[in-house]
Amino acid sequence: MTYRIAKLRDRHPDWFRDDLLELIRLLREGSIHPVVAQRIPLADARRAHELLETAAAQGKLVLIP
Repeated sequence: MTYRIAKLRDRHPDWFRDDLLELIRLLREGSIHPVVAQRIPLADARRAHELLETAAAQGKLVLIP
């Protein structure tokens, strides 16, 4: 199941806020485990964007400072 919270941000800001708070709560208690495909140095942000644009990433990309 795919959940695109960013779409709610513009359409229903109140739903977005409520959902974001719930996601943070679930993450803190360990009930959800986001799939992190890759951890990429911030200096390679361009490569991260390319991976997202080509749908080459299976999961989330995390930029590391």
